[in-house]
Amino acid sequence: MPKMRDIAEKTGLNISTVSRALHDAPDINVETVNMVKRTAMQMGYRLRTSSHGSNTVGLIVPEVCSHYYSEMVETVERELKKLGYAMIVMISGFDVDGAYNAFDQMFQHDICGMIVNECFLPNEKTDMHKQERIVQSAVPLVLISENKLVLPVDTISINNEIAIRQSLDHLIELGHREIGYIGEYASDVRYQSLTRYLKEKGLPVREQHIKRGKERFELGGYLRAKELLQEKGEPRVTAVLASYDQVALGALDAFAEAGIRVPEDISIIGFDNIILNDYLPIQLTSISNPIEQLSSLAVKLLMDNINEKESHVVQNVSLQPRLVVRGSTCPPGAGKSNKQEGNEPR
Repeated sequence: MPKMRDIAEKTGLNISTVSRALHDAPDINVETVNMVKRTAMQMGYRLRTSSHGSNTVGLIVPEVCSHYYSEMVETVERELKKLGYAMIVMISGFDVDGAYNAFDQMFQHDICGMIVNECFLPNEKTDMHKQERIVQSAVPLVLISENKLVLPVDTISINNEIAIRQSLDHLIELGHREIGYIGEYASDVRYQSLTRYLKEKGLPVREQHIKRGKERFELGGYLRAKELLQEKGEPRVTAVLASYDQVALGALDAFAEAGIRVPEDISIIGFDNIILNDYLPIQLTSISNPIEQLSSLAVKLLMDNINEKESHVVQNVSLQPRLVVRGSTCPPGAGKSNKQEGNEPR
């Protein structure tokens, strides 16, 4: 980790000035303070600031269009407001560069801590380097991560492996063996967990049953489901996992358009358990992620780091999801049974 003399050399200031700037000394002008802190952050210098200065927390999320992230923003803001703190939100997108740029820009503001939702898979040395820079924040930091990493910073994650296992175990217990996936590239953590667990259970991972693309939300689900339905030949897919509920909703439209009944002809499971599920004609079986608990815990850990920095112990917390079974899953072949018995499709 760089030392204060390294920052002094980089900025052209003496060590005393750098020290006073890092600790918000009143005799150092604001421009110098901001320049020194920004340089310190870029070099990976870790500074634990005092809670008696700023009362503003930075929150970085990939987007706010989805129910998942909008709920995170609302919960964090509510919990901070209870404690007398304000919040600045920045949107990073779903890549390392976006997260790093938002992180850098956050230091243009007077913040006392930061919560960063990281939703990317660092797979190159440059990616890992930028992730390390984020972890080595100049202010107290809580990282919300999709990745199974043990980092020297407070980290909270939702166990995607458990979520996938619960979903697949449910489908396997119903009798499904030809299981597919529809989603977007930004959710590839779940796709990778799916393929690993299918192989572990001795089930096939068929390329024609896996549909991923760049389009998001309902449009992405609609397009991927249309691609899935265009596949010919046997065996046919009998169940699919969607990367999240809004993708599943788009898939439901595509299935209905093609006369494919859910769940009689195909079962589908979503993620996030959004509130709209209670008002759909076909209520989704979905993974319920504890987003409110996660967001509240992020605030708690950050406040502990800010206010009790000398005694604060870094924590890596993994929260457990829960499968909520509704009407979008049933045993394969149920549609054929209904037709044979003369029953009307529901």
